[in-house]
Amino acid sequence: MRASRKLSGSKHPLRSTSPKKADRKSTSGAGRSGGSNPPPSRALHGRSASARTGTTRPGRREALEAIDSVNAAMAKLTGPQNFREGSKASAKGDLELALSHFREAVHRSPSSLPYRKTLRATACRKHRQNLVGSPNASSVIIRLVVLISDAKKKREWHRIDRLAEEGLALNPWHDQLHALAAEANLERRYYEVALFLADTARQLTPGNQEFEVLYQRIQEAMRNPAVKDRSMTETSMAKRKAAQGKPTKKSTLTPGTKAKAKIVAKKSEKVDKAPRKA
Repeated sequence: MRASRKLSGSKHPLRSTSPKKADRKSTSGAGRSGGSNPPPSRALHGRSASARTGTTRPGRREALEAIDSVNAAMAKLTGPQNFREGSKASAKGDLELALSHFREAVHRSPSSLPYRKTLRATACRKHRQNLVGSPNASSVIIRLVVLISDAKKKREWHRIDRLAEEGLALNPWHDQLHALAAEANLERRYYEVALFLADTARQLTPGNQEFEVLYQRIQEAMRNPAVKDRSMTETSMAKRKAAQGKPTKKSTLTPGTKAKAKIVAKKSEKVDKAPRKA
C-alpha cells in the first residue's frame, strides 16, 4: 500500500525520456520537416554565383549603352559644337560629360589652344586640385605610355596626342604625358599648343633637362621663318578648295538672244573700224 501510494503520489511519470533523447528527436524531426530548405552554405553560394553572373547589377548594361550612345553623338559633332556642349555641361556641374566633349573638341580641332586650356582646367576642377588625379590613374597611364611608345616608332603623332590626352584626363598633373603630347604637336607643327604643353611639363618638374631641351626646340621652330604653322596652311588650302568648288553662274541667254548678241558685237566692231571724218 505504501509503495502504491508513493507511486501514485509521485510528481514525475515512470516512463519519462531523458533530455538527450528528447534533443535527438527534436533535431531529427526538424531535419525531416525542413529538408526542402537549402542549408545556409548553399544559400550563400547561390548569391555569390548570381553576383558573378551579373544578375545583381541590372542597370550596368543600360549605363554602358547610354555611354556608347553619347560617344556616338559626340563623334558626329564638329570641334566648335563639342566645345559648346562641353561648356553647357560644365555650367550645369556635369564635369564628366564636359570632359568628354572637350576631349572630342581637341581631337577635332587639335591646333586650338583655348580648347586645350579649357580641357586641362576642367580636369583639374574635376579632381579638386588634388595633384594626383583619380585613384586608378597610375595603372592606366602605365599602359598608355606603352601604347605611346609603340605609336612613336610608327610616327603616329595624332594617336600619341590622343592617348596622352586620355591619360591627362585622369591625371592632369602628369609631366611625362605633357612632354609626349608636346613632342607630338611639335611634329604636327601646332607650335602654340606644343609650347603650352612643354611649358606645363617644365612647371610641374623644374630643372628637368629633357623638358628644357624640348621647350627650346619648340621656340626655335617658332622663330624659324621658313617653317610655317600647319594650321595656317590647312586653313588656306581649305579656303582655296572651297573657292574652286563654288558653282559658277550659268548664263540665262537663249540661243536666239545669243545670236542677236553676236550680231550686235559685229556691228560695233565695224563702227569702230570705220574711218572717222576730219
